[in-house]
Amino acid sequence: MSEPEPTRPTERLLEARRRIREAHTAGASGLETARALSAAVDDALRALWDGAGGHPGAALVAVGGYGRQEMSPGSDIDLIVLHAKRDDVSAPARALAYELWDAGMDVAPALHTPAEGLRLATSRVDSLTAFLDARLVAGDPGLFDEFRGRLQMWAERWRDKVRAQLAATTGERHARAGDAGAELEPNLKAGRGALRDLATLGWLDHLEAPPAPRPPALGAALDFLLRVRHELHYQSDRHTDTLAMRDQQAVAEALAITAGDTDGQGLAPEDVLMRRLYRHCRTVAHHLEAAFGRAVEMDLGTLPGGRAGMRWPDAVRTRFLALLTGANPRAAFEALDEKGVWVAAVPEWATIACLPQRNVYHRFAVDVHSLETVAAVQTLPGQAFPIIAESLPPPGPDRDLLTVACLFHDIGKGGSEDHSVRGERLARSAGERMGLAPGDVEDLAWLVRHHLLLAETATRRDIRDERVIVTVAESVGTGRRLRLLVALTAADSIATGPSAWGSWKATLISRLAGRVLHLLERGELVGGDVSALAARRERDLRGALVGFPAAEVDAHLANMPREWLLGEPPAELVRQSQAMLAPLRGDEVSLSAELEAGSGIWQALVVGRDRPGFFSRVSGTLALHGFNVVGAEVYTREDGLALEVFRLEALGDEEHRLDRAREDLRKVLAGRLSLDMRLAHKRRDYEPRQGKGKGGPPRMVIDNDSSDFYTLIDVHAEDRIGLLYAVTKVLADLMLDIHKAKVSTYGHDVVDVFYVRDAEGTKITDPGHAREVEASVLYAVSAAR
Repeated sequence: MSEPEPTRPTERLLEARRRIREAHTAGASGLETARALSAAVDDALRALWDGAGGHPGAALVAVGGYGRQEMSPGSDIDLIVLHAKRDDVSAPARALAYELWDAGMDVAPALHTPAEGLRLATSRVDSLTAFLDARLVAGDPGLFDEFRGRLQMWAERWRDKVRAQLAATTGERHARAGDAGAELEPNLKAGRGALRDLATLGWLDHLEAPPAPRPPALGAALDFLLRVRHELHYQSDRHTDTLAMRDQQAVAEALAITAGDTDGQGLAPEDVLMRRLYRHCRTVAHHLEAAFGRAVEMDLGTLPGGRAGMRWPDAVRTRFLALLTGANPRAAFEALDEKGVWVAAVPEWATIACLPQRNVYHRFAVDVHSLETVAAVQTLPGQAFPIIAESLPPPGPDRDLLTVACLFHDIGKGGSEDHSVRGERLARSAGERMGLAPGDVEDLAWLVRHHLLLAETATRRDIRDERVIVTVAESVGTGRRLRLLVALTAADSIATGPSAWGSWKATLISRLAGRVLHLLERGELVGGDVSALAARRERDLRGALVGFPAAEVDAHLANMPREWLLGEPPAELVRQSQAMLAPLRGDEVSLSAELEAGSGIWQALVVGRDRPGFFSRVSGTLALHGFNVVGAEVYTREDGLALEVFRLEALGDEEHRLDRAREDLRKVLAGRLSLDMRLAHKRRDYEPRQGKGKGGPPRMVIDNDSSDFYTLIDVHAEDRIGLLYAVTKVLADLMLDIHKAKVSTYGHDVVDVFYVRDAEGTKITDPGHAREVEASVLYAVSAAR
């Protein structure tokens, strides 16, 4: 037997919504689904209104997205009840709302007389725009026509005022919601170029009589954005407008977007989805800027079509660089891109156009990130470290070279080849066609090829190691190239986002660049004779430790490794020595911390008797209390006293958390607290951050070439609570002595680098041992989810 037809209006509404979802899944367009959802609500409201006997002198009016018939499955029902003053419609309005609430629909009708509605619309731009979309659903058409006509007359009379208000509120909304045409997790409703901007174009049309016809490209954008938003609502079963990374693959697959599709490059379905989305949103943004009279008109002059071997006229190159170094390179790009001029001028750009990136370490799509890097160059003089602040060349050939390097540093992304290698080749081709001098073309290609050199070296290698400094200096070759690379590195990081550029990374890069520059310009590694420097530091340190018994100071300095004396800053040598000379009883441990001036980094010192797994237990305790470790060094005095220096990102409330961590560390070392159990519970208490990182299995690299004395173990994985503890515990179980840990966080991906030696004090050279280390570490990382 077939199911009986539903009889109640809300039952019919639910049945209609079920059929609409099936049609959406079968491929209905975004507009078809939106209008069907709106019509289903219309039918239910009319039936409920009529079933209550109607109400003479009142009208049910759809406004906002419901009024435009652009509903999505999770949309609110924007509804007002217009009524004459003598009419009491609150009771039937409440009854109508209760019926829809029971059906799972969110509606709270507002009650207004026409005069009240007009006063509200003329005092608040958000009410005005909602009412401009008003549509009669049921009730008195005369009352609705009166209200609608008076509102339209007022809007047209005060056209300029309304346009100015819309321009101001649109700019404020974009600042809050971001750019849907570029951000990796776009807001489909409020973002720049998204649905609210399409609605704004409609409101601007209401101010004109008659309104101009809408270009087909805007209709296509509306349909696509609605379809994506519908699917997002269906999958999440709620009203959400942010297309998060974790949802993009499922949305793309549900919309039958296939890998590669018409966009080429063999892109994954989710990347094809985002590329299409960005293109539509940029078209919308361009039309809205034009409607507000803010679109930028750009002209490069006569181009040779961008064909291979066709050199640009000097005037074109001069104009192009002037646009990039002007007040708003992004606006210049959008103006040229909308005309198709940009890719015609720079055909290498086609691969990265609207190309998303797969981690939240970045904020923008590849092409917009590149333009943001060009803009970030202008902020370099304000950086705190002189070597960074002074890296920006004066206007001239070097500034032009830096600008082009910033523009092309990620030009190689979007293919299967390493993007720096591919980018070097593409940048050389583009530089030659642009008419750069041959030497500048070579420098451009080198900068693109090595644009990650300083950042990766500073965050993953021991920058006090002379071999590291020599390797970087040999690669760079000249002080000029180094300064350009410093500027490119800083601008790239600043443009990437706050997770990529902070005081600690700036500190590391400035220290590395300073040492490399010293070697390049003076031929010295540490700034003079190492023995003389060590003697001078030891003498100064003795003077700062006069409050301690001389014999204890002598023994301390004699038994500490020389790399400690040469590697730590003088002020830290004093503080660390004071911590190590303070009396400790038996297996006691001390934990102290101090905020480094101007760096936003806490330096935590842990002093205690060395024992197996000491470093692992300390790092696990810090993880238990929410500390983010960005670096660590381990020094062991010959009498067995260990100094562990942890650098912790300042996130707030450090003092209180350190007190709790100090007490728990004592319990951990005494065997009275289980880190494995506590960290497992802590991981379960926090929602997993699915889909935020690059994904894929963890991987590990064992490197015996980068250091003369240590094996480097590089662990690449998605960040999670206690990851550092999980890895170091395995290393301790395998009797590997950890000398240093470097921790780099890229959004929700991390690279942990450990300098280790085996129990005999040598590198890991046996292939079988290396395989066991790799298998054990990867197992521990996978198990720590």
